[in-house]
Amino acid sequence: EYLKEKSRLQDEELKEEPSIKNDASINKNEIPPVSGKVSINSATKEELMTVKGIGEVKANKIIEYRNTNGKFNSLEELTNVSGIGTKTFEKIKEYLTL
Repeated sequence: EYLKEKSRLQDEELKEEPSIKNDASINKNEIPPVSGKVSINSATKEELMTVKGIGEVKANKIIEYRNTNGKFNSLEELTNVSGIGTKTFEKIKEYLTL
């Protein structure tokens, strides 16, 4: 009887532990913005990178463009950034705001 109870408790403990495999398989570039949209005029590199389709290189280019040309006047102006064409813009625009 004691061994049955011990076995049952061990099984419950195993069920409650989170899977490390699932945590390790998360790609941070595929996590949608946490709350609302990301502002292309004020976001940090890390904030821009929360948008699926924007990695470190594109985030740096967006900030470089912003620093050189001033604030974006429209979301469509993003297509002036090297590496962001029409297809990429169409995929990411719903996650962005000025």
